[in-house]
Amino acid sequence: MRNSGAQGTSRKNYSQLGWTVAVVGVLQGMIIVEIVRVKEKFRLLGQTFVVGLFDETEYRRQQKSLEWELESLLIPEVDAAKEAGRLLQDIPRLWAGATLQERHPVADDCLGCCV
Repeated sequence: MRNSGAQGTSRKNYSQLGWTVAVVGVLQGMIIVEIVRVKEKFRLLGQTFVVGLFDETEYRRQQKSLEWELESLLIPEVDAAKEAGRLLQDIPRLWAGATLQERHPVADDCLGCCV
């Protein structure tokens, strides 16, 4: 007779791994799209400078801004994504144990990203 408990646990771990990989893949895809967008802005900035639409001061200012934006677009580490996935899977228990004061900023952040 099989140990169905061990098999169920194995399936659950595989399911969690698949979910984590999916989250990391989506995040990486979104970040790569943003990196491509910022690099295109760099290219267009260079063209507008060559044509003379910007003076050197404005060109350098916008160039620095784009450099900062590009530096901020880091692909998250797998461990951070796994931790986020673990917390998201546990959100019902965490939410039930949270006070109203603890819930408010979480709800505000979640809804703020959707507006």
